[in-house]
Amino acid sequence: MRRLHFCGLILLFSILSLSSCGLFEKEPLIAAKDLSSQGRKKDAVQFLLKKMESSPTGAESLAIAQYGAQLAHLELRDYQSAVVFYQYIANYSTDPKDQLMTLKYLGSIYFDHLRDFEMAIQVYENLLRAATNNEEKSKYRLLLAKSHYNLAQIDQAESELSAYMDLKLSESERYEGKVFETNLLVSKKQHAEATKILKELIEKFPERAKSDGLEMNLVACYEDMEDFDEAIDAMTKMRGTYPDPEFLDMRINRLKERKNNMPGARGLRK
Repeated sequence: MRRLHFCGLILLFSILSLSSCGLFEKEPLIAAKDLSSQGRKKDAVQFLLKKMESSPTGAESLAIAQYGAQLAHLELRDYQSAVVFYQYIANYSTDPKDQLMTLKYLGSIYFDHLRDFEMAIQVYENLLRAATNNEEKSKYRLLLAKSHYNLAQIDQAESELSAYMDLKLSESERYEGKVFETNLLVSKKQHAEATKILKELIEKFPERAKSDGLEMNLVACYEDMEDFDEAIDAMTKMRGTYPDPEFLDMRINRLKERKNNMPGARGLRK
């Protein structure tokens, strides 16, 4: 009787052990998909990261990385984990199309989400070398310029912008380059040159300039130059179509106060 009881305990222990480690006995992708279907996508990502680390090469790890990247990037917006998966794919995939798409995802994550512009530069330099048409070359050249700009590397940003503007650009691409040029000019305190370009863009592309906020950029330039009359005039012209006219009125009144308080203004005590 005691022997039967002992055997029963062994059987119960075996069942519990199999239940607890069942996740690890399944194929990793099947186990991860089971977790995902249960709403445990974060657990699935962490599970796949560990499995990929334990078997760093091979077709299975590549499949793990591809599914993990899909979960982390597109479903969870877990960009740090997505980068780990994508870097693995970039290093070990033998499919050129797969590698290229992975680099594009990495560039977007580094630039738009992680704001890691040093890594973005590395990725976009690789993409620029792989570019096969003018549209791709212009896209990555401008992204390189913006990455350098965000690192306060103004000389490099200007060099990349110059190379960008030398390409055969569409009207839309040239517009984007000129807008970025105004950012560079403002960063160098060259507001007069920036206002000239902004006025040209607003006149030539009124709807797009309005959508992109170029009118307010122009106002900011005038304010930095302490040309309050031009700033007030620009906002007055905007008032009829601006979504928040009360904000403009408040800003106009503040500029009028600043103007009246300037040295030499009428009524200012000496």
